[in-house]
Amino acid sequence: MRVDVLNDFEHEDGERLLEIRDDERAQSLDLGAHDVSGVSPLDIRAFTPTSHSTATRREMPEITTPRELFTHELGDILYVERKLASETLPKLIAEVRDEEFKAGLEKHLRETKQHVANVEQVFSLLGEEAKAEKCLGFEGLKDEHDKMLEETSTALIDMVDLGAAARTENYEIAAYEGLRRMAKALGEEKAVELLDDNLKQEKEALREVEKIATRVSNDSAKEPASA
Repeated sequence: MRVDVLNDFEHEDGERLLEIRDDERAQSLDLGAHDVSGVSPLDIRAFTPTSHSTATRREMPEITTPRELFTHELGDILYVERKLASETLPKLIAEVRDEEFKAGLEKHLRETKQHVANVEQVFSLLGEEAKAEKCLGFEGLKDEHDKMLEETSTALIDMVDLGAAARTENYEIAAYEGLRRMAKALGEEKAVELLDDNLKQEKEALREVEKIATRVSNDSAKEPASA
């Protein structure tokens, strides 16, 4: 028996129906109930609209090897370091009031410019173009910081920026630790050295941020009592 699907339509009560016809009869099948009695399963491929068939197919992955994953993650941190050097750190330096914090940011800006050069050198060691990959994690941290600034008194701006700096440093530390493990596994010892240099400075920057944050938080807590 040959069964042809003539139409895929939506019934007035919201249920999807397939109109089918064989050589002897025509009938409608209720897709919600999956009533397919008397119809060969070979003749009806699926109870879904054909327009969705290609959309559900999984695209071929772009990253298929450890080396490709490494270069992708390397592009991710390159994006972060470039953004920090060109936009984020200069903006924080202009915002903050605490002199020790400002000096620390200025120092880390100089370090970050070297971080960019180190990551670009790792790409060169791999024989790859230094291509930045947009980092959604970093952009999320940036958006969170910008929103917090809009909602917070300017008197608390140093505390807000210290929190943002600490979160960013933690993000970078996690990224560099993952990258140096992958570089080590790939036998890229020179790349490991360069990544370790960046990682060491990020950890030191985090320690400085946490120290300043403790002092600023304590000073801020005393202000209402002395007012």
